[in-house]
Amino acid sequence: FGSITQKIAFLQDVLRRVESVPGVESATLVDEAPLSGRYGSYPLLVNGGTDTIQTDGRFIGPNYFRTLGIRFVEGRDTPDWGGKPQRVVINRRLAEHLWPGGGATGKVIESPWWGPMTISGVVDDTRDNDLRAEGRFGDQRLGFQVYMPGPMFSMDLIVRTGRHPTTMVDLIRKQVLAADPSQPIGDVSTLEQRLSRSVAQ
Repeated sequence: FGSITQKIAFLQDVLRRVESVPGVESATLVDEAPLSGRYGSYPLLVNGGTDTIQTDGRFIGPNYFRTLGIRFVEGRDTPDWGGKPQRVVINRRLAEHLWPGGGATGKVIESPWWGPMTISGVVDDTRDNDLRAEGRFGDQRLGFQVYMPGPMFSMDLIVRTGRHPTTMVDLIRKQVLAADPSQPIGDVSTLEQRLSRSVAQ
């Protein structure tokens, strides 16, 4: 894509097409799908920038939390995509670590890469890394989560449907290819299948 604006327009077109498929309840995008065994580690500056903590960060599309059924405990979702992440959502554990008294919404966290980011909401904690990795690498970044709106180089499509998932794959695939026939489509699986793989070894 020639620009970030063109990439956002393409991804929004994909979401519109997929959400138009009968049986699709909602759809979203994320740079590292839950239980994929992949995640980004992003530092945050704390204590006036003198210290850092590592977080498990994800770049997400619109309706991420609704599609995955993740509950907000305070605040609200981030605005739709723009340039660098300016408003973000964090999880309960990170909020309680930084502000034990509560009230994280509206507070500002700072990234050494993107500068100040305002917290628009706090969501329940989730275990969305590879569960085998959590057993091997039980460090703090697996508990502190930051969700940032915006596209990355590659994005995973997540779809919530009221029908059996296997009956929806071809219909969804057709809509993605209608937006761009050259778009590669990789691993297609349900979250239940990912969970089984995550705990199998």
